[in-house]
Amino acid sequence: QWRRVMGDDPSRYPAGSRVGGVVQSVRHPVENVDWHACVEATRRLGLVLPTEAQWEYAARAGTGTPWWTGEQRDSLVGAVNLGDQAARRAGATWAAIQDWLELDDGFTVHAPVDYDRANPFGLHGVHGNVWEWCLDELLPYDAPARDGDGLRAGDGATARVFRGGGFRNTAAQARVSCRMGDVPGKRSSDVGLRPARPVDDDGGDGARRAADDRDAPDDSAPPSRDA
Repeated sequence: QWRRVMGDDPSRYPAGSRVGGVVQSVRHPVENVDWHACVEATRRLGLVLPTEAQWEYAARAGTGTPWWTGEQRDSLVGAVNLGDQAARRAGATWAAIQDWLELDDGFTVHAPVDYDRANPFGLHGVHGNVWEWCLDELLPYDAPARDGDGLRAGDGATARVFRGGGFRNTAAQARVSCRMGDVPGKRSSDVGLRPARPVDDDGGDGARRAADDRDAPDDSAPPSRDA
């Protein structure tokens, strides 16, 4: 998707590269993308970046536990990609590897976008793999939120939010409630995006129709995976 609409692949680990014995493919998420580029890429696809509230709602999928999988860290096995023994075998020295010595997800860096168990909403990779940019400025939780989509914005904050944790992180950093952020020009090999698709009040797909009206590509994947 990213290559098709942006004409490049900015990833630190692009398709065709080999990392820890795994050949990265086009099924792996794009990363090393800044917030501005993500806004533009989603616009060209007729999609949007989710607000932080929308991201958390989707990631929780009706649950109220630290991870959608449950209360205990071990519940994440098969549903997460974090700093683990696969990374250690490849020579990584990330501190997160020592946090959960029993974890071995098989990937040194990011994994294909649908490699893991999906949450109850059918979304893959909401814990770990790559962090995902959101639309909001990084503001306190008690900052006013816009009706409808919950957007927090307007005080001139320079940082933008990303959520979900990445392949270098601990399970605690991949909690649904964990919030991180950086300046919108930040690029990192473990930060990507999860597009969302706006829908009309009547349940129709407004973004798809808008894309059709301007002859934009209309074959983008649903927002159940990283781009």
